[in-house]
Amino acid sequence: MISQSWLSLSQLEQLVGSFLQTYPCEAVAEVTYCPTKEKMKELVEQYLPIYGWNEEKVSAFWKKMDPRAVAFTLRNPYQLGLRIPLAIGIRSAAVSYSQEELVSIIRDHEYIHAQDWFGTIPINSRRRITLSNDERLSDKTIKAITEVRAYNHQLHQMPNEWKDKTICKAATAGYNQYYSELQQTRNITDNNYEKRLINDFLRTLNHL
Repeated sequence: MISQSWLSLSQLEQLVGSFLQTYPCEAVAEVTYCPTKEKMKELVEQYLPIYGWNEEKVSAFWKKMDPRAVAFTLRNPYQLGLRIPLAIGIRSAAVSYSQEELVSIIRDHEYIHAQDWFGTIPINSRRRITLSNDERLSDKTIKAITEVRAYNHQLHQMPNEWKDKTICKAATAGYNQYYSELQQTRNITDNNYEKRLINDFLRTLNHL
């Protein structure tokens, strides 16, 4: 059993530095610690050069991120399904989690985002979101579907004894938030293609 105690900074850096070697994933190019805006700038310039980063853009991106967020996956909107590995950044909020919890956040949640973008986003056994149809959907819908998929997978990988832990409660809240967003969009959208796709996706889930 891995210790449930919080990691020291050196332990966190060691865990992140060896994470991809310990938990290989063809959809992930690297998992790197990004505690500062400068480190994040290096990562986005390497993996998202299409945005022409400057100090103003980097600062805006940094400020937009939830300070409580532990990890993020960088997704190029033009590379969906092209089998190009993605980068995952780990933020300083990770020091508030145990090693087991960080494995859950990175492997069982962020890896799902990377796999969806590396391949294509499954809706059901017949339908997927790809570069050929993603423009028919709102960015909000695509984000909600990918978050529901990631939270759903993460929650199903958690041991039963985690049900009262903060990480489980937060993941459940995240799942419910994005599930509700999809329901709302389905009910109000005039986009019949989007409405049918959301319906198909929601039918595959056992709502938590």
